[in-house]
Amino acid sequence: MMSQKTIIVINEDKSIRQYYCLALENENYLIHTASSSEEGLQMMISHPPDLIFLDFHMPTINGIETLEMISKINKKVNVYIVTAFHKTYLDKLKRLAADGIYFEVAQNPLDSEQIISICHDVLKH
Repeated sequence: MMSQKTIIVINEDKSIRQYYCLALENENYLIHTASSSEEGLQMMISHPPDLIFLDFHMPTINGIETLEMISKINKKVNVYIVTAFHKTYLDKLKRLAADGIYFEVAQNPLDSEQIISICHDVLKH
């Protein structure tokens, strides 16, 4: 039997965190949510994830800084940056990619089918 895959959703908006949980409730993933980058980074240590959905616009530590910290904890974890504004940060994102930090960018908003599809593609049941 395969072990259950762990997903962390880092987003300050409670309704969005709940939406991810609802979208994935029948998919047999272990889902943890965090309302801040700091909480998400702590959660990574206590519940090592297979996949992270990271909101790019967080209140204290932005998505780029958070991604750099995630990479220091676990360079191999799959990270999807979810944002409507990725073109604004294209240069910074290219620099992170050049530094060997792996991530994908997903256009906000994601519907439940897109969330499930990303999880299936990345975590390959």
